[in-house]
Amino acid sequence: MALILDAGPLFAMADRTYSRRDVLRGLIEGERGPVVLSPYVAAEADHLIGRRLGPQAERLFLQDLASGTYEIEGPPTTNTSWWSRSTRTDRAWVWPISR
Repeated sequence: MALILDAGPLFAMADRTYSRRDVLRGLIEGERGPVVLSPYVAAEADHLIGRRLGPQAERLFLQDLASGTYEIEGPPTTNTSWWSRSTRTDRAWVWPISR
């Protein structure tokens, strides 16, 4: 099964002062399936980490992205049929990920 993350847990893992960082890191690193981000979540996390935690924390996050720690998945840009398969919840749009 895939674990799909939002920017919040990514920011918390980058924040060395977060009291439950080790617990969160253990949960995410212990995931057997892929850890998936949308490109929008990656961009938001990069912005938050760089702005609030500084360039060193941002560089470490970008190294994780570059090394393949996370899979980047999102709606294809050339085919808009994905929109017809999306689901609107009370808080967010959810797109199916095909594997």
